[in-house]
Amino acid sequence: MTASVSAVNYRANNLEFIRLCAATFVIVSHAFTLNGVPYDPYYAWTLHGSLSEIGIKTLFTVSGLLATRHWDDDPNALRFGLRIILRIMPGLAMVTLLCAFVMGPLVTTLPKGDYFASPLLPGFLSNILIYPIQYELPGVFTNTPVPGVVNGSLWVLAVEASLSLGVAILGTLGFLRWRFVPMTLFLGSIATRITLQKLHPTPIIWMWMDVHTLFDCGACFFAGASLCKFDTVLPRLPSVLFALLLLFVACMGTSALPVVTYFVLPYLIFCIAFEENKMTQMISEIGDLSYGVYIYAFPVQQLVVLMFGTAMGAILSMTLTTLLTFPLAALSWFLVERPMMSLNPFPRRKPAPPQLPILDVPPVAPPTTASVAAHTSATS
Repeated sequence: MTASVSAVNYRANNLEFIRLCAATFVIVSHAFTLNGVPYDPYYAWTLHGSLSEIGIKTLFTVSGLLATRHWDDDPNALRFGLRIILRIMPGLAMVTLLCAFVMGPLVTTLPKGDYFASPLLPGFLSNILIYPIQYELPGVFTNTPVPGVVNGSLWVLAVEASLSLGVAILGTLGFLRWRFVPMTLFLGSIATRITLQKLHPTPIIWMWMDVHTLFDCGACFFAGASLCKFDTVLPRLPSVLFALLLLFVACMGTSALPVVTYFVLPYLIFCIAFEENKMTQMISEIGDLSYGVYIYAFPVQQLVVLMFGTAMGAILSMTLTTLLTFPLAALSWFLVERPMMSLNPFPRRKPAPPQLPILDVPPVAPPTTASVAAHTSATS
């Protein structure tokens, strides 16, 4: 990585590669949980959190950066909301329908008539609307280590939709014109999360979401929004990144690590996202597969555990899940998500490519016949 303080390039970056890695982190972490193995590779290393939490924090950081960038490109609440709906709901509708009407009837332990007559079925279909989220289908995955949960990853969509709505509200009120507003919300979310954890460590459910989780993800989301606002002045320096990583390592195993992560992870993402790398940029240009990977992985993992049992182990389970999930994500992107996004009558303006600085060099006049003759006579 080279030192840089120049404007970032939003047309060619590694953001999709980062999100794809983050969604894969969730698969790896869930592979142990869904196989009933009390182990997480990130927790084993740091004694705090899990690899899925790091993946989700990464996804929210990138979402905050892009949501703020999209608003700055086109500050209109109606068009902004329509883009969010077309990005989230079609893929969510497809995975919900497939789970409810294809996978569910095939693996349910109930008679088909009881399955389709159960009130759990329409409740699960309401997931298409994002609020509220229901995880159960009648008689599905009742004998797995994590019983009754068909798609436990969908809670993220309600939180992300709420935070994106916050961006629209802040932008409409004019607060996003000041770059320090996202930074204030970032620091305020961290402080609120820590205070809630001290005063009320048990979950606080509001609007079908845990308030602790809302502020935890909100801190990452507004960290991304802050990166967007300071992208032209925030240096991407190897020395700063190395110092932050040293601080992270020094805090491993201590209660300070979660707080340090709020600062280290966004800066790491910012440095990687806009580093010129043809291979990662090629991966990003294939398509936005990370969303499909995230929403399909959990039911696929549950299905793998149901079919092969826990005897195959977490490593083989995550490998098979990955091999099945990535093609599903590609089909979702090319057949559902991208075509639906193309229906948007208000396409977002593409940011202009970064311009090279113009040097103030006086123009050089072409040589004249007289000047050539004078130079010839002077040298002869």
